[in-house]
Amino acid sequence: MKKRNLFTAILALACVSTFAFAVGACGGKDDNSDGGVATDEQGVRYEKSSDESTYAVVGYESTASATIVIPATYDGLPVTSIGNSAFENCSVLTSITIPDSITSIGAGAFSGCYTLTSVTIPESVATIGASAFHSCSKLTEINLPDAITSIGSLTFYACKELESITIPSGVTSIGEYAFSLCENLKSAVVPNGVTTIEEGVFEFCETMTNITLPDGITSIGDGAFNHCWGLTSITLPNTVMSIGKRAFGNCGLTEFTIPSGVTSIEEETFYYSKNMLTITIPDSVTSIGASAFRNCSALVNIAIPSGVTSIGDRAFYECSSIVELTIPDGITAIGEETFYYCKRLTTIKLPNSLKTIGKKAFYNCYRFAEFTIPSSVETIQDGAFDSCTKLEKIVIPMGVTTMGSKVFADCTKLTIYCEAVSEGNDWMFDWSGNCPVVWDYKITE
Repeated sequence: MKKRNLFTAILALACVSTFAFAVGACGGKDDNSDGGVATDEQGVRYEKSSDESTYAVVGYESTASATIVIPATYDGLPVTSIGNSAFENCSVLTSITIPDSITSIGAGAFSGCYTLTSVTIPESVATIGASAFHSCSKLTEINLPDAITSIGSLTFYACKELESITIPSGVTSIGEYAFSLCENLKSAVVPNGVTTIEEGVFEFCETMTNITLPDGITSIGDGAFNHCWGLTSITLPNTVMSIGKRAFGNCGLTEFTIPSGVTSIEEETFYYSKNMLTITIPDSVTSIGASAFRNCSALVNIAIPSGVTSIGDRAFYECSSIVELTIPDGITAIGEETFYYCKRLTTIKLPNSLKTIGKKAFYNCYRFAEFTIPSSVETIQDGAFDSCTKLEKIVIPMGVTTMGSKVFADCTKLTIYCEAVSEGNDWMFDWSGNCPVVWDYKITE
């Protein structure tokens, strides 16, 4: 399952739930199905295997609040599995005991059992399917057998009361959104065999305060820790080579060190991490994606490595605590709203490689008194310096051939000095924002 998002998962569950309640049953096959389905006195339904040597639990029928004990044998044969969706949407199920004859729990087996508070899984269980405990919102703890080697996608999605879980040391993969929306999960230790933190694994684990990642992790997936408000620190091993989009968005992190093998900061990687004070970016990084640090309003200490050649739109949007910044040589464009409302930014050094200053790139950066535009700049787009209210002087280089609309709107103290003797053909009529303009300006050393 690639790129499944939270909305899709919730919608799918809602559709299944509506159907289940409408027909007055929960779980899988009923007595009218082909294949020898039978029901015991608890209302648990069983289906005999094709070779007639074992039984699988395939469904449940009851309207009374239930504590279920699955027997090790039924009708003289061992019960060895709980089938896909066997107890799905059983709103009456509060507790279930699974015997040590069971070796597998199918996909969605207990999905939507929102009153289930207790489940005992024996050491005999070696596989648990995707979405097995999806939306078991009253489940506070669960034991996972040592034989488990993988945790499927969405397995514990929206187990909102789950406070702790021990991931067995033999686990080598944890699927997408496996623990997403476990709002009360406080901590987790990822075993040594895991090499990838998949998309959304711990997304919306809002009270998580501690996560331990092993050496050997090579990638952090999109949204892996998005909305982990309680997470104030995390150490990534040096083996990490990639960090996905929104991986640490809306986190409580105060400082962060990007491992030296990472080459790009993807879009929205740290967006809205409003407690972030310091971030260390290694020399290996060559690009910073759109909105990468958007609304990191406490961020003060950041140095952009010399090897960075691109910075995306809104990369530092409303990073309102940054005071000074140097943009490295090689950057050719400052994108749209890149430094929008960086209200404490007083000094920024732009490189001689710069060609374009994008729309509202420095909107409301009102601490600027002077601003130096490199002689290499050819295009300044709409509203680039709009509302820089303390800006008093700016020099427009001779090479600027394109000037957008209202570039200097509401720059109430500004006088513009142009090296050219008149407006270019591609200058908008209202480019100056009614600021006074001095033409044929000569820079004196």
